[in-house]
Amino acid sequence: MDIKKLLKNLIKSVLGSPKLSIALSYVEYHFVWPVMFEFFKLTTRMDKNAVLFADYYSVGLTDNMRPVYKKLKADGHYKLLTCFPSEEKSSKLKARFERSLQSIRFLKLFAQSGTLVLTESFLPLYAIKPRKNAKVIQLWHACGAFKKWGYSTLDKNFGASHKTIDKFPMHTNYTLVSVSSDEIIPKYMEAFNCGHDRVEALGAPRTDIYFDDIFVKNQRNELNLPKDKKVVLYAPTFRGQNINEAFCPDLNYKMLYEHLKDDFVILTKFHPYAKKKPDIPKELRGFAMDVTDVQIEKLLCAADILVTDYSSVIFEYALLDKPMIFYATDLDSYINERDFYYPYKDFIPGKLVTCQDDLKNALLELRDNNYAPSEKVAAFRAKYMSACDGKSTERIVKWIKATS
Repeated sequence: MDIKKLLKNLIKSVLGSPKLSIALSYVEYHFVWPVMFEFFKLTTRMDKNAVLFADYYSVGLTDNMRPVYKKLKADGHYKLLTCFPSEEKSSKLKARFERSLQSIRFLKLFAQSGTLVLTESFLPLYAIKPRKNAKVIQLWHACGAFKKWGYSTLDKNFGASHKTIDKFPMHTNYTLVSVSSDEIIPKYMEAFNCGHDRVEALGAPRTDIYFDDIFVKNQRNELNLPKDKKVVLYAPTFRGQNINEAFCPDLNYKMLYEHLKDDFVILTKFHPYAKKKPDIPKELRGFAMDVTDVQIEKLLCAADILVTDYSSVIFEYALLDKPMIFYATDLDSYINERDFYYPYKDFIPGKLVTCQDDLKNALLELRDNNYAPSEKVAAFRAKYMSACDGKSTERIVKWIKATS
């Protein structure tokens, strides 16, 4: 009998228990992190010009962080710090240990920083009491307000329960939440359970790129896409109750090829959380391509038509004034599991289809109508993206400077 292997499996089984994992998180949240942060506050000094960029999921600066980081670096007066997980793939047990270490490293860096920039939820932040003059900026990764999240999804299949939130309060300690328009401020107040004074329509830094005419025009050539066909970008959001179970609905590329090959090419970008890649037959890879690893802003600029379901990329795509099709096969179940901030069918600025045969017909209909976007797009952009005008980064950096 291999005793070493037996012990290893036993430890793995015990530590992998969901109940034990929750218990460990409770100890970290309510005891370890607050105590460690108080210790770091006593043993380190805060630099008001130190700006920390942190994320639990991305291994580097996110798309909303990059423009702010670049502009602050060019300014030359700020000390820029980062805290991201390792790129190295680890076992579940090792990843849990590494995340605990990352949390402690974050607390040490935050104790030294005048400003923290986030684009996702970050549990260690919510467990502590920041320094009196420290600022926390939440540049949420999605524009607009489409599908519900945060406190808006409590007790739904997708969201946390009230019981869990009582144990682990989230989205606390934000000084500024920057959003894409005044219209959606109440939605973010609900999702983050915060007051109106914390949410401002300063825009989303990553949308500035859509006002760079040279960048927008060059993406089709840079991605080496055919000039004689229309480019369809299929970019669905993920399904599943959490990121460990995430998947994206795929397309029937063979059927679409038979009807669309003369006029279109299809780019498929699955959500980053999805583990499985698009299943594109080898013989169709000139017609359909997996572009999951390509930056979304490049793809949106290159695409002539966006096909999606419940993804917030529609807000950015509206800035480009191009047509959208909404391919939603599971709308009723998605509403039950997560729901939306606005009635879906009235909200979307494009045609709704519920099967791939209708998707094919909708694309051919766009072709016959000279690819004109829905008349809803302009009003949609004005209502939900009014603060995204090419100067979002400038306003965010100005806010940081004014409060430093």
